[in-house]
Amino acid sequence: MSLYNPDKWMLIKIGGTDPHYRVFGCWSGGYIGSDSWRMNSGIVRVEEDEENYRIYGSSGSCYVCRKGMYGYTPYGYGIAKGYEDKDRELFRIMEEEPEDIMNMDWIIGKPTDLDTMINAKNISRLEVIDETGRPYVKYLDLAVEELNYSVQDDGRTLKVFVSKL
Repeated sequence: MSLYNPDKWMLIKIGGTDPHYRVFGCWSGGYIGSDSWRMNSGIVRVEEDEENYRIYGSSGSCYVCRKGMYGYTPYGYGIAKGYEDKDRELFRIMEEEPEDIMNMDWIIGKPTDLDTMINAKNISRLEVIDETGRPYVKYLDLAVEELNYSVQDDGRTLKVFVSKL
């Protein structure tokens, strides 16, 4: 799992055929470094402790975002604003931190049939089955690994992610 600790962060609402939210992280480079930014693959869940939100992406990444640091660096805002100015329906900056961040539906739209059938936190074995048998079998150690999935491309693509906790 890739772990990121941005200096500032904000949420982006992505539209189009696969609407969802992403976290946009900004880092200040300091005196000899340069500012930078990074955007995750799409939020699948958020956990909270006293100081941080842990925002997990569909690729398995985790952004540790400090409470009270919602916003952007001037450089990060310029990048995000440039995307938003190109197509506000496809890319929209959420200027203020949502009050209900822990209860948001991160995947916009109707739940898939998979969402109603699967509690991914309980899955300890992943199998891919085809005409040759089981070409891929993965046993998960639920103490250190977890499974997430994302249905994309208007329901035509199923991505499964196994990541370290």
